[in-house]
Amino acid sequence: MATAATSVVGTNGLTDSYTYTTPSRYVALGQGFFVFSDTDGGTINFNNKQRSYQTVEPYFFKGQEKKTTNSSLPILKLGMDFTNKDYLKLHRQIGISFKENHSYGFDYGYESVMIDVQSSDVYWDFDEMDHKKLAIAGVESINDALKVPLTILVDSNEPLFIRIDELENIDRKIYLFDALENTTKELKTDEVVELPLSKGLYENRFFVTFNESKVLSVTDEVLESNLKVYMDNDSNKISIVNKSSFTTENVAVFNVLGQRVKNWNLNVLDEKIDLEVGELSASVYIVHVKTNKGTFSRKMLKK
Repeated sequence: MATAATSVVGTNGLTDSYTYTTPSRYVALGQGFFVFSDTDGGTINFNNKQRSYQTVEPYFFKGQEKKTTNSSLPILKLGMDFTNKDYLKLHRQIGISFKENHSYGFDYGYESVMIDVQSSDVYWDFDEMDHKKLAIAGVESINDALKVPLTILVDSNEPLFIRIDELENIDRKIYLFDALENTTKELKTDEVVELPLSKGLYENRFFVTFNESKVLSVTDEVLESNLKVYMDNDSNKISIVNKSSFTTENVAVFNVLGQRVKNWNLNVLDEKIDLEVGELSASVYIVHVKTNKGTFSRKMLKK
């Protein structure tokens, strides 16, 4: 898979007066590329077995007829139209593939780190990969319970727009799930979803899903009857009472603008959890408690 660069200018996907040709798997003569290693050193070998004599367009950024691949790998490419802090309108494209036995860890040949992160941007960011910012990712096969986290960085008060740029071998509806609002919106190739977000970093709020249901595991009623979340202003702590056998995996606190201000990765079975909130200003916040059975949300008042 390859994706378009963020230098593509336009507010209507990749079609606004500019054309872009996604690079093929073959690197033409005179083109450069980056090589990363996850070891402390060693030798990188190049030989003639890696050469392929192909008739290819030697310029990456020149319009040409799109070539389809013979791969059966399900591929989704998302595009985000945004205005950066210099008021330049840009389009970022990111891609993701779905394959059995893949994970949120680094699957060689299916992940690509984003090396040109902008002040406003969108990327894949997984806990299992130490929060590497990915332009291309590979995860498990598509299923009703799949929720792929999407991280959005905003450095402008202008609205953002998300769309599907390209689909391969996917014949089902795709949704953007907002965990803060507990809403889903269908993503399409011919329509955009507007995200009126304020400046900030939005993590663990937006997810790509393949199920329109807001809760993909257990119901709100089951979670609400088993989890109690409240703000103990006397001790300046968030208290969580877990009356079930649910595993509390993550707790996040969002302000009224939807920006995450506190986050704890826990993965515990404790019946009661107390979390120190520190210097949070007096206001209303939304607490998200992620369990192994679903996500529970509750408003709280910090005095």
